[in-house]
Amino acid sequence: MPGDEKTLAAIGAIAAGESRARLYVTPGAPDEGKRALRLCVRGTPGAVRVTGPLGAYADLLLRQTQNAMHRAAAQRQKAGDTVQARTLKGMAGALPAAKRAADKTTTGSGSVRTVSGGLPTLGKRR
Repeated sequence: MPGDEKTLAAIGAIAAGESRARLYVTPGAPDEGKRALRLCVRGTPGAVRVTGPLGAYADLLLRQTQNAMHRAAAQRQKAGDTVQARTLKGMAGALPAAKRAADKTTTGSGSVRTVSGGLPTLGKRR
């Protein structure tokens, strides 16, 4: 996972389902092994777009992004940048709620109530 705030925010939005942007990967560092890949955003040198359904990996991606945000916050805190550390911690904490909110809007789990003349009804017309 990347460590900069902008990239983590973009990947977090994708993981939470708030963004329909595509995921991209680049080869990992040589010491990580041949099969290691790093998530990145479009435009990163050597980036390749991930294709296929990612729904099965959404929860894993969300947890990994959250962990990366916490690690980056700890590094910023250690370096003395408390403002950015708090921002990253807040972003990490907001990811599960953002995913729940995005899931509600995409699955159609809204109320069956409608509004008629400003009064709530159960979908009946008079």
